This record gives sequence, structure tokens and C-alpha cells, in this order.
Amino acid sequence: MKKTCIQRGWSLFLLSFLLFACESKMDEHYKIPDWLKGSAWEVLEDRGNYAIFLKGVELAGFKPIVEGKSILTVMAPDDAAFQAYLTAKGVSSIDQLPKEELSKLIGFHLMYYSYSKSMLENFRPDGEENSTYAAGLYYKHRTKSQDPIEQVTVYEEGVDTDGVPTYTPREITLYHPERFLPVFSHHLFKSKRIDAASNYEYFYPGSRWDGDEGFNVSNARVTGYGIVTDNGYIYTIDKVLEPLETIYKELTKRADAYSRFLDMYGQFARFAKDDELTTNYGNGTDLYLYGHGDQLPPIAYEWSTSNFRSISTLSSVAYSVFAPSNAAFEAFFESYWRPGGYTSFDEVDDIAMSYMLGNHVYSGLVVFPEEITRGDIVTLYNTKINIDVTKVQDRKMCVNGVFYGLEEMAVPEIYRAVPGAAFREKRFSWYLYLLKHSSLLESLTSLDVSMVALMPTNDQLATLGIVKDVNGDLMIEEDGIPVPLSSAMMQDIVNMHLVTGGTALSASGLKVIRTNSPFNYWYLKEGKITTSATFTAGKVNNASYDPFVSFSEVLFDGTRWSNGHVYAYPGEVFMPAGSQRLAALLSIDRDATRPFYQFASLIQGSNLVSDGTLNFIGPRFIVFIPTNEAITAAIAAGRIPGVSTDGTVTDRAALSEYLRYYFLPTDVNGIVDYPYIGGDCAGTFSTSRVAETTPTGPVYARLSILDDGNKLSVRTSENVEVKVDERFDYFPFAYQDGGFHLIEDILEY
Repeated sequence: MKKTCIQRGWSLFLLSFLLFACESKMDEHYKIPDWLKGSAWEVLEDRGNYAIFLKGVELAGFKPIVEGKSILTVMAPDDAAFQAYLTAKGVSSIDQLPKEELSKLIGFHLMYYSYSKSMLENFRPDGEENSTYAAGLYYKHRTKSQDPIEQVTVYEEGVDTDGVPTYTPREITLYHPERFLPVFSHHLFKSKRIDAASNYEYFYPGSRWDGDEGFNVSNARVTGYGIVTDNGYIYTIDKVLEPLETIYKELTKRADAYSRFLDMYGQFARFAKDDELTTNYGNGTDLYLYGHGDQLPPIAYEWSTSNFRSISTLSSVAYSVFAPSNAAFEAFFESYWRPGGYTSFDEVDDIAMSYMLGNHVYSGLVVFPEEITRGDIVTLYNTKINIDVTKVQDRKMCVNGVFYGLEEMAVPEIYRAVPGAAFREKRFSWYLYLLKHSSLLESLTSLDVSMVALMPTNDQLATLGIVKDVNGDLMIEEDGIPVPLSSAMMQDIVNMHLVTGGTALSASGLKVIRTNSPFNYWYLKEGKITTSATFTAGKVNNASYDPFVSFSEVLFDGTRWSNGHVYAYPGEVFMPAGSQRLAALLSIDRDATRPFYQFASLIQGSNLVSDGTLNFIGPRFIVFIPTNEAITAAIAAGRIPGVSTDGTVTDRAALSEYLRYYFLPTDVNGIVDYPYIGGDCAGTFSTSRVAETTPTGPVYARLSILDDGNKLSVRTSENVEVKVDERFDYFPFAYQDGGFHLIEDILEY
């Protein structure tokens, strides 16, 4: 329950602001005219047709400033306009209006500073009067209209000693700054390249555009421009200006139709103390502003910034809300979320809801319908607003922007793109958390490049020890204690499941697909899939192990997603290559079942190992390893330098020099992939073996990688070709620091 009160020290507030304003360049630019015509009060009084307005000025307490105690611009409706307004309100006299309502109404007609016609046509907060850049787009001007501060009850969340959530009520003071009045100049519509009359009258259907030679002021036409007074200017208008409310208040007025949207938006409501307001105007009381978190625009706050010195932002920035009605939401739920396995709105993940909201708001310049139809307006997530402006059931110009009430709800672009599978399907809802908190979600909505994504289910993620806590955050158990998932881990998982620029996965043949995780791959074999890490870990330990699993496409209403394909797969979550390093395995591993056992034994008998790893290679390398059988036969034939036919190492230096020939450092050669059929690694490269030493430095022996589209092989400098062992389908064995292929014979030079 809220209750309002009039702020004490109101006159001190006004005085404090004026003192600050005098320090700005605004007073230099909007000074009192040099010629004298009488105060605004006197000029209107002399005209004799503004008695109701002047009576309202007096009753609301603004007479002293209109009489000359302040410079200002007055928007003055004549008696006929005011009487029509009172009649519509159901009262016969202005003194029948409540004092608070009257102060808000009259104050909306009184603008800070004196503005000539040219200034209002093309307001320049920087003072560059002749500039045509963004002409008319600084359209809002501060008035004397203000709601009183409120005492609001908020509830602070906590937990009791038993871990049960608690909600403790606390009363805070909510501050409402003065309203800004929109002045729609012909320059504004020209700058936006849209038609003035149709776009203006879309929001003001009871008013007529008449500003081709000037401007309309909110809902009113100007009947007299720039009447000079001693303390500013007067503009006579044909209607009483109706005080604009915030977008949030306009939605609450229509709560029966938009309660679903309001409830969703309200979940992100935040009351934040404003230190500057508290210091300047609090009089010992903390003052709070009503916001909606870091992502959503603060549609309950009258201003676009709490800094009153930021005139550029205050006069131009507006929020636009495209709020689906309850009926539109229900229809969307039935067509989008229910097919994804949800049975009620309450089940839909909070992240999905927050992105739904974010795709129905815009922060920037005020948005008119022609700009939406033209496709100019994008959401917070850089996706286009997709609505039919002819099917908007409510529309309203507000003090902090505009409100469009939608009777139909289109599927947002981000919900139709590859991440849409996680937005839509309940089984993938945890993965949505990884997409968001890895900071990769928005990048996956681009229509400029195709995407292919694998998507693990909630149950699959749970096998990693991931759990969801009461706040909806994903945690991972470490030593039995849940800790937050690191952003690095989330990025690793997402990148391992994503291919940028890919096409649909093939149901036949062999294929290697580079993922967004460097030197990590998907391997396809006859309609099944695995990863390089899974393949390597399985085959190195057991050659007969089958690492491949089936996959199935996840469709959006029977077709692919707007920018690519999504697939599900069973079993354990695919992860990138772990911490195990190939250099260390070759240096210390003595498992005779390994396919590289004999090669590792030669390495360990050479001078190439120190401190448990290879001492000659860079951070990443490719190595072609002869099979165990090939090395055994070569030793017996005496073909390996430095090794006798019984396998004894007789010359460690010679053996070391020889073994270097099998290694290609990736950094020296500019290699960005481990070799695979159809990859980019065919060519001739430098090995780690020094062929000769010259005055300018060492010359390294060269080794060629051959790829004919069906098989891989290597060719020595002696033009001897050795095939890669085809038993492993030419898939590279991949580690964090290196990759290898098995070859059918040793290399000789």
C-alpha cells in the first residue's frame, strides 16, 4: 500500500535548483530579452481571454514566477480551451480541481527558461543554435509540473536461521522529478525522415498536426508564437496540455489488459537510493528512485537520467515499450512455450522472461510508427522490433517515452534464432543460463552468418555436477560444496557446442567440423557424432571403443531456426580437450596399450625430455607418430638413427635429432588447425629438426602434408610419401597443447 505526502522544504528545492542552474551555460543562452513588454502575467491579463488559466496559475501558487520572479516560457490555453477541458472533467470551475491535480496541470504549462520560436524548433543543448545536426530531436523541456514524493513500503529479502526466505517490510521515500513537456517540431520529423501529420496524430488522434512552420506542443496546436514578455515568452495554444505520466503509470491504468506484462516487468523492480538527490534535496531523508535493474529501462522514472545537468540526455532520450496484452501473451504461450514442454507461465525460466521483456523495449530517441514499419528500430539485444502498428490496441505519448499496447505478439528474433531452442524448450532451460552468463547469447542471434549448435539437456548438465539453486542460478559441486559456475567454464561449454558458418549436419560419410573452441572439433561418421576430445580419450585408451552417438535435429515449428540448425544428442556433455597434455604423455607415459607407446619410448630415451615434458617444442604442435608396429619393424631393420636392432639407444643425440623431424610447431608455421581431410593444413612446413646451420641462423628440415580429399599422407624432403593410418578415419587425436596422427611407416631423410 502506498501513501503520498507533500515534500517539506519545497521552496528550498526550487531555490537549490535555480542556484545550480545559474552556474550552467543555460542562463547564458536563455536570458531575459532586452526589450520590455510587461511580465507574462501582465501580457496575458491585457489580452483578456486567459482568465481561467491565470486563475489556475494563482490557485496553484505559480503567480509570483509568472509575474516576473523567474524567467520562463508559458504555454497558455485561452478561456474557450480551458472551459472545454473543465467540462470534459465534469467540473464547471477551475477552483473545483483538487490542489494537487491543479498544481500538476498548471505546472505542465510553465517551462524553465525563455525559449524563442527558433530555439524550440531546433533546441540545442550545447548552444550551437545554427547547427542542423539532429535538428528537432532534443524535443523535451523541463516544466514546473511534479508529483509529490511518496512513502512506499518495500520488502527486503533475507533468510532465517533455518534457511527459510524472509521478507521484512521497510518504508522508503520515493522521489518524482518534474515533468518534461514534448515539443514536436517539423525539424524532428524531417530528421527522422518520416511524415509529420500521420506520425504525430497516431499518438494524438484528437489533435491535428499544424506544425509545418513551427511545432505542436504535446496535444495542442500553437495559435500564437513567441510573444515577448519581460520574463520570457508566451505561446498561445488551442488545448489545455494534459500532464503526461510515465509509461509504467499508463500501463497500471490499464492493468486489467496488461497485468501479465506488468507482473513480468515488476519482477525486476529496484528501488535505489540516489546520493546526489539525497544530498541536495533530502533534508535528512534518503531519497530513492524507481528502476528496473541493469538491463531494462526504468519506465517508472520520469527522467532518462537522474543527473539534471545532463540536458542533452534529458531532452532527447526516451523509452519505447511494446507491451503485449494478456490475451496476446496467452496466445503466444500456447503457440511457443507449450509445444516446448511448459504447462504454465510460472514454469518459464526467468532468463527467458527477461529477454522477452528486453525484446519489447527500446531506449534511444522517441519512436514513431513509421520507423517501426520501415524496420529502423531494434531492441536492447540489437534485434528488430517486429510489430504491426495497425494492430496496436493502445498507444500513448508519455513523459519518459511512448507506449504501444499490442493485441498480437510476434515471436522476437532472438526467440527464432539458434538460441531459441533454449528459450522455447523446457529440457534446455539450464543451457539458457550458460548462454547468457557466458556473454555469448546476443552474438548468436545475427542473421548475417549461419550457426550450427548442439544443445545439452538439463539432465545432461546435471551429470557434470551442475545444480540449480533456489534463486535460479546454476552451481557446480566441488568437494560436495556448490559454487558458482565460472564464466570460463560456461564459455568453454557453449563454444564446444557451437559452429559459426556451418551447415546442416550430414547423415552419412565422414567429416571434421571446427567448433568455436580453438583446436576442438566435431567428428561425424555415418550419421553419428562425437568430439575430438571424446574421440581422443576413448581411442587412446581403447582402440575398439566407439565414441560416436546419434543426434537429432531440434526444429522450430517443423523447420530450421532463422539463422541455423540445432541438434540434441544423448550421453555425457561434450567438453573441450581437458588439462591432459600430449607433450607430457609422450615424455612420461609408459602404458604399453597406447597407440603411441613405442614412439613415446624413443622420446623418453632421447635428450628431448626435461622436467617431465618436451624441452624443444613450442606451446602447440602437430606430430606424426609411426604406429607401434611400424617402429618395432624399423628398429629390427636398423632404420632408426641412434637405436640398435635390439632397441638399445646407442646415440641419444642422433636419436634426438631424428625424432625432431616428426614435429611441426604450429606457431612457427602459422597452422590454425590439426590436419584433417578437407581442412586447411595441406602444404609444406618447417619441422623442429635443424637441417643445417647458416650465418643467418638455423635452417629447419621441411615436411609436407598431403590431402587428396580421400586420405592424408606426409612426404619427406626425399620425396618419400607415408600414409596416415586409415583405421581411425583420418580423425586427428587432439589435446590441449597438440594433435597427432598415426602413420604407417617411419620417416627417413
